[in-house]
Amino acid sequence: ESGGQSEVQHSCLCYFPGNLTVPKEEQYTGEDQFGGFIAYAVANAVDYTMVAGEEVALVGHGAFAVENVRTCCEYGARKVWMICRRRNLACPRVSSWFINQSKQWISGPLYMRCTEPMYKLTPFDPWDYHSVFANQSRTMVTITQKARFGIGDVYFLAIAMGLLEVLEDSVKRLSHRTIHLESGQKLEVGILLKLFGFSGAWEVDRLVGCKEMEGNWVNGDFRRFLCAEAIGVNAQNFGGTSFSPGVRSWVEQSAYFFWYPKDFQAISQSGMLPRHKAEQDKDRPAFVIDARYANTTGMLVGGMCPGLAEASAATTFLKSRKQLECHPMRAFVDECRSEWDDYARKWKANGAPGLIPEYPYTYEVVESLLAEEAREFAALQSR
Repeated sequence: ESGGQSEVQHSCLCYFPGNLTVPKEEQYTGEDQFGGFIAYAVANAVDYTMVAGEEVALVGHGAFAVENVRTCCEYGARKVWMICRRRNLACPRVSSWFINQSKQWISGPLYMRCTEPMYKLTPFDPWDYHSVFANQSRTMVTITQKARFGIGDVYFLAIAMGLLEVLEDSVKRLSHRTIHLESGQKLEVGILLKLFGFSGAWEVDRLVGCKEMEGNWVNGDFRRFLCAEAIGVNAQNFGGTSFSPGVRSWVEQSAYFFWYPKDFQAISQSGMLPRHKAEQDKDRPAFVIDARYANTTGMLVGGMCPGLAEASAATTFLKSRKQLECHPMRAFVDECRSEWDDYARKWKANGAPGLIPEYPYTYEVVESLLAEEAREFAALQSR
């Protein structure tokens, strides 16, 4: 209450700082001549009522940019242009549900097939994306991209109805209410929203005295556990898109080694835990790890620590049970279809040029995906 400082001694620390804290910035030549509205679309910096009837440009193609497509369309934008160097994969709602209801995980090829009904409404083939690495028969897939999946159906509906156009290009300069792209194309827009993602806060490294992360531990000290959600995607299988299952495993992992530090000593002395130092040139503090680093840490710790693996095994099927109890398949598909139709009718009434497409996921489509998952799981269990 007095505003002073106090000192409290603790033996261990669990720190979950998050890394979506500092917006990345970039200035364009001619911003002073643009005459329209320019903003980084974070921290309530945008009054979206201003997009009604306007053509809007979004620069970026991460999860937050995909979310801004929905917001701009909800508020009546006449047209949305998404400008990005490379398109990232987006995730339909049914595909997200499909992953989260899985007993263990969904294989990369099955996940890709699950997204196909939605991508057929767009000009894009998801198998052709820069982030998808598959063998010729498409029986093995690795997905690697710097941005996490934007999850939602509205992105696809907006493309199908002509409200959204995605351009793989870069901004060269601005003039009065015009964006000049490197390709030579010009976009006449009234609003420009920058969505470049975020960097981690360097204060986190300084606060905990982090010189190097070793797994999820600051300077390899089992008493200082630090975990922020990994950036990007790097996976051959997909076990979840929601936050809570991961958080539970982080908490169990940190607490376990507080109780059994000798188990951590064996893992640390193996020299196999990944390490990450700060990268000043990339504006990336040591605590900000990517998906590959996080996957390696999780597999290594689980594989080298039988006690922790045993504790985690008790919750293996909990994720699936919770998802299916809270969101039964038919009820979930009905809800997705209803919201799809509501958006489509509203946009059509506001002048969207395209026809209203049918929601691409039926009970039968989802049931066939579930049957394929069951076959894959049975084959895995039989090994």
